[in-house]
Amino acid sequence: MWNLTKYVKNDDGNVAVMFALLVTMLGIVVGVGADYSNSVRLKNSLQSQVDAAVLAAATADVSGIKDDTGRGKEKKIRSEAAESVIKANGFSDQNRRPEITLTDSSVTVRAEIEYTPFFGKILGKEVMTISAESESGLGKIEPIEIVLALDNTNSMSVNGKMDALKAGAISLIDAVEDSNSDSKIGLVPFAKYVRVPDSAATEGWLDVPAEFVTPVPYTFATVVDEGTCASETRTRLEDGVEEEILVNVCEGRTYTFEVRDVDVTSKWENCVGTRPPPLSEEDGSYSTKVPGLLDRIPYTVAGTVLDVYARCPDEIQPMSTDYEGLRNAVNNLFPTDTTYIPSGLIWGQRVLSPGLPFDNQSDGEPKRQIMILMTDGENTTEIMQDATSVAAYKSPPYIGDVETDPIIAPEANAVTARLCSNLKADGIEIYTIAFQVDDANTQKLLRDCASAIDKAFTPDTNDALIREFEAISRSLSEEVRLIR
Repeated sequence: MWNLTKYVKNDDGNVAVMFALLVTMLGIVVGVGADYSNSVRLKNSLQSQVDAAVLAAATADVSGIKDDTGRGKEKKIRSEAAESVIKANGFSDQNRRPEITLTDSSVTVRAEIEYTPFFGKILGKEVMTISAESESGLGKIEPIEIVLALDNTNSMSVNGKMDALKAGAISLIDAVEDSNSDSKIGLVPFAKYVRVPDSAATEGWLDVPAEFVTPVPYTFATVVDEGTCASETRTRLEDGVEEEILVNVCEGRTYTFEVRDVDVTSKWENCVGTRPPPLSEEDGSYSTKVPGLLDRIPYTVAGTVLDVYARCPDEIQPMSTDYEGLRNAVNNLFPTDTTYIPSGLIWGQRVLSPGLPFDNQSDGEPKRQIMILMTDGENTTEIMQDATSVAAYKSPPYIGDVETDPIIAPEANAVTARLCSNLKADGIEIYTIAFQVDDANTQKLLRDCASAIDKAFTPDTNDALIREFEAISRSLSEEVRLIR
């Protein structure tokens, strides 16, 4: 039998030389294999680092650069983003920096490292250069259609909330404009009702009420003696939210009273109500028209104790690329009345839809459609169709305040949930912002309304609200894909 020990100890010169050569060749083969494995491993690692770097370069924030004069600045920003990421991912070649190439539509990152193989001298390569390259399309907002359905109720008037909403909405408009994508934006300020543009007055889908004048007896008080007055702090509810106010309280004040007729003009100021259910939840069948609401109905006509008012926020802005006009519209927003979230949802859908009432026409391919719904509170009103409400408020049906404690409208919540489901079924992506909403049921309602859990936001401060709008702007960026 062949014996390795004897073979090794064999003093025959040829056998010893051959064995030494064999061992040497085996060592070289093993070493070269190890060098090859190491180079492949380094190549794969470098490619991963370069892929991460090119994505960072492609998505770097260059929104502040407005024209071609900033090309050098853009490359600097993208280069710094690429270098930061590639170094954080393990790139450690001290002699070479990654190279970045920028075009109008893509960015390329190339990097090299040096590897000294163990058997480099034997193979004639003391140093090997390993390189990797990756290219990406530049991150941008694709052409999309966005409608902002924004709560403009009385509760937004306190603690700077309306100013924060304006700042956040304008930041989103700015981001869309900076994308140069010609994306459209629409605006639906909502409370209990909404206000439509002047152009709607002649449209067949709207029932514009006739103006009339009514002589109404009012009692006027004249102060005879001021008495003793002092300011006191009182608490009141504004759309379900408590706020403190200063009131002037007088003791011993006396009056004389006089009844005089006053001509009250009841006119339409673009405020519209809701159609009876189920049409209140539909975008279509406009042979049943949307009812216009008179700004004021005297108590003598309504049969109520006080005059009845239709209060609406600023008017709806149909889909547009007039970003400056949209910013102006946002700056003009003002708070009024109480909350009915379904108004924001259904009118948001109507603004996005291609047919009546706003005839939003897409150019070419259908666009991705997005609704951003923001509210700072729960539904406090719901549709009332009882005969007394219809007779008194002259608006069939009437959206009225609920009188429960706490002030939450469960039927309006059910309508909200149905509308959210319908919108998503129509392919509309929904982002929700529950701004300082304390009610757990409303929080869940809005979370479920969103198209995904990461599209439901719950800011609890004004600064957080602005940041969430900015986060939504970033999330609307087109997914960046590696070209190679």
